[in-house]
Amino acid sequence: MTDRALACTGVTKAFGGRTVLDGIDLEVEPGTITAILGPSGEGKTTLLRIVAGFETADAGTVAIRGQVVDGAGRPVPPHRRRVGVVPQEGALFPHLSVGANVGFGLARAGRVERVAECLELVGLSGTERARPDELSGGMQQRVALARALAPRPDLVLLDEPFSALDAGLRAQVRAEVCEVLRRAGATAVLVTHDQQEALSVADFVGVLLGGRVVQHADPVRLYREPVSLEVARFVGEAVVVAGRADARAGGPGGPGGIDTPLGVLVPAGPGPYVGPVTVLVRPEQLVLASTGTGVPARVVGRTFLGPDALVDLAVDGLANPVRARVGSWALPEPGATVGCTVAGPVAVFPG
Repeated sequence: MTDRALACTGVTKAFGGRTVLDGIDLEVEPGTITAILGPSGEGKTTLLRIVAGFETADAGTVAIRGQVVDGAGRPVPPHRRRVGVVPQEGALFPHLSVGANVGFGLARAGRVERVAECLELVGLSGTERARPDELSGGMQQRVALARALAPRPDLVLLDEPFSALDAGLRAQVRAEVCEVLRRAGATAVLVTHDQQEALSVADFVGVLLGGRVVQHADPVRLYREPVSLEVARFVGEAVVVAGRADARAGGPGGPGGIDTPLGVLVPAGPGPYVGPVTVLVRPEQLVLASTGTGVPARVVGRTFLGPDALVDLAVDGLANPVRARVGSWALPEPGATVGCTVAGPVAVFPG
């Protein structure tokens, strides 16, 4: 446990008889950014508040750098946990200057120098005398990050810090904040319900569903090899089809292959898979070409999105259309018949 920046074991929390966290297990490595991804109301913020010390777990333990801060019978108060918090919308003190916000709570000795150092780190040198309301939303979030980093915490917690920003600014500020965290060598836990945000910025993603972290993995593995259909459907778009596997040579899909209406597919996992299975295909894996390639499919709908497009396809053997994501320059006409193949391995689930 001592080499983990954060270790949550069996953390449980209920409010008014409703269980919000039901045995959370989570480990965070030093110097990494971990995203906690889940729908609204699943307890993500509650977990962060327990780690920060603003709430107490009903059961389980929380350890920061090997020190148990909750679950030992006498919780460590927030100000002694060496945790920095970046709440939603920054929550800066409106009556204080930027410099006073960043330096709030710091010892007098070296405060001016540390404030200047942190503001330089977030790209806001020279704004010490400004008021928060004189800054843009993105700049305010960077000030909030500077304030969280100023005491040199062991752990930085970010609670959906970009949710109040418009879409264009959100992507920019997100990239800037994560770059600052990496330059500072900080360990961070980011709470979000935005799948793209979690997959694009985090080293590891923990999916919180039903009060538990049901999968904790790097973004590529999480997306390509979800542990369940529930996770698959939550993390990105999912095309789910039935198939049949046979490990014997000469079986329906050959040795190790999965026979489906979309063709014989290659499983991502080691298997072996035998008998009826459920297959997950991502929309971008469906490759469209001229007829004669892959299985024939008829275009029954399409949605133009600018750089890419969604194409709904009717395929023999499937009760419902499947959706492909293609480049907008390759958009087929409604009613056209195209060839459809599946690129790359697919996630396979028994039954």
